[in-house]
Amino acid sequence: MNGLEKLFYCLQKYRESGDYTALPTHFGNGEYPNGLDALKEVYEEIPDSQKYQIVVDVYTNMRYQQRGILKYLLAIKSLAPDDMLDAISKYIDKNNNIVVYRGGLQDEKISLKPSWTISKEKAIWFATKYNIRGQDSVLYRGDIKANKVIAYSDCRSEKEIIQYRSVKNIEIKQTFKKNEQHNGNNLKK
Repeated sequence: MNGLEKLFYCLQKYRESGDYTALPTHFGNGEYPNGLDALKEVYEEIPDSQKYQIVVDVYTNMRYQQRGILKYLLAIKSLAPDDMLDAISKYIDKNNNIVVYRGGLQDEKISLKPSWTISKEKAIWFATKYNIRGQDSVLYRGDIKANKVIAYSDCRSEKEIIQYRSVKNIEIKQTFKKNEQHNGNNLKK
């Protein structure tokens, strides 16, 4: 059975049951078809009560951001559960702002990146993960209004904030020179 046949065969099972919740785990992201391929085929059929979590799960299980997922992330914003921000309420200041971080290679289009974290340590981990490839990397810091958060996920222990073009006041807090290892003692505030 080729990838397309597998996709349609498996999706028929979801259609028959009306329960699509296992869809993100059924379609891995290292193979074809993947979670995004499956989502594209059945998104309109998925009950609204299941859409939010399915899209978040598909997104967080991607090995890398794929074109096409943003449309679904934006579509589920209005379907977010009322308690979505409860897990991070202590990070929301009196002005409804959340400090977020992102680590990686320096990028002129950083404001377009949907994944940020409330964990400075996790962002530093990502920054130093990339600088071992022989390139300098950076730690970004920004602010986002709580009501602009599309989703929060800690399923991979990344304390991930998913958003779209809502992180403001972005600045580089630290640069990691290529091949520099992070030991916890070389952090700048």
